[in-house]
Amino acid sequence: MQKDTAAIISAAKKRYDRVCSEVGQLTGALHTLKSQLADQGFDTVEDASAHLGNELEAIKGMSEELD
Repeated sequence: MQKDTAAIISAAKKRYDRVCSEVGQLTGALHTLKSQLADQGFDTVEDASAHLGNELEAIKGMSEELD
């Protein structure tokens, strides 16, 4: 029974370490994205998303005019 408990604890620790690593990678990616958006003049992801939505609508309108 102690071996089973030790195996469960070991597996849980490995999973915890992997999750922590993945969270660290995602956090780094988000900081990079935020920095890139700031470099392009956007204060928030929502601002960038709204801008892209407006751009998409403009392109859609131009496409409809060509049809």
